[in-house]
Amino acid sequence: SRGMYTVKELEKMESKILEGVKWKLNPPTILAFVSKFLELMQLNAFTAGIENNVSSSVIYDICKIQSELAVKDYELVPIKASDIAYSSLLNAMDSLNISFKYLEPISLLMDEPHSSSHGFVRDQLYKSISGSYNEGSNAFGGFNMNAPRRQLDSTCHRSGSNSPRGVVHL
Repeated sequence: SRGMYTVKELEKMESKILEGVKWKLNPPTILAFVSKFLELMQLNAFTAGIENNVSSSVIYDICKIQSELAVKDYELVPIKASDIAYSSLLNAMDSLNISFKYLEPISLLMDEPHSSSHGFVRDQLYKSISGSYNEGSNAFGGFNMNAPRRQLDSTCHRSGSNSPRGVVHL
């Protein structure tokens, strides 16, 4: 406000606006979280050189497919958008064989970055992709459902060379 209004005046106006719209605001979407997570990752990893020559737009596209499937999955209704975004990011990185060490800035912001719910969400997203792929959808033509799989360990690093959610064939 450049000193024209006090904090108290701004808070009062903000309250008026929120009351005027009856607190009917949209929360951030899954893709909004994915975008912010990718920004954090770029500060950490991608400025030094993109691992495996993969751009953040490729990761975003894979997360986008998963987010579109997530909104159709009844099992994921009670899950926070940030957790679905984080899980889709894990799956995308897993598929592209990108080290999870780049997730460390995001892990610091997450309530429970290694919770069992992320495993559940990742599995649900993988099942959704598998179901869409098996139904013959051409939208997922780049996915390889037979790719190797790997697990996320508690330190945000790969625990093995095989991917449990390897869904992309490059």
